[in-house]
Amino acid sequence: MTIRHSRFPHRRRVALAMVVALALIGAACADDDEDTAAATDATGSDDNGTADIAAFCDARVQLEREFNADQPNVEAVTALLEDLEASAPSDLAGNASGLAQVLATAAESGGDPTEDPAFGENIAPIDEFALGECGYETVEVTGVDYAFEGLPETIPAGTTGFRFTNDGAEPHVLVLFRYNEGETAELTDLLAFPEEELAQHLTFVGATFAEPGSAGFAELEPGHYAAI
Repeated sequence: MTIRHSRFPHRRRVALAMVVALALIGAACADDDEDTAAATDATGSDDNGTADIAAFCDARVQLEREFNADQPNVEAVTALLEDLEASAPSDLAGNASGLAQVLATAAESGGDPTEDPAFGENIAPIDEFALGECGYETVEVTGVDYAFEGLPETIPAGTTGFRFTNDGAEPHVLVLFRYNEGETAELTDLLAFPEEELAQHLTFVGATFAEPGSAGFAELEPGHYAAI
């Protein structure tokens, strides 16, 4: 099974970026024959005994899922932020608290948390920790003008972390769609449909923007994906 990727048409790129502005999720392809999630083997606590690494990692990933929804569930977000703060390693406690303030406000207002500088300042060290310590499959992807380098054709299904680096001259975003069941059309043909019809063929999974320190985490089911 292969992952298909393409330059996103300019007329639709801005509109989609507005839709996914709350996401920092990456893109990849889950193997149809592999449905075993990558195990999170990060356990234990830090020196002060308060950190629960597995809970911290899970809260980070579940927050991603909530903010990929059309409208985050405020109660769910509140509970996850409490888990994130309670389980944070001591050296990330301040970042967890700062991120919680930004995301709580965004969940309540429906605003874009990435517009607050505190979002990037606090999520970057959290994501670097998660990439190194959570035990998830990790994929390094580079964006150039206009292609992806390092994006594998297949990866195991399960939770995967993505570090997206920009080596091009322009800003880049990597957007992931999952082909709907039974869909066989070529990606370039699907992108010719009006935007309102895309949901009949492709399901949005998430996106990651190529900014320093940015990363994303996706729970991928077995299937066929397209990266744009």
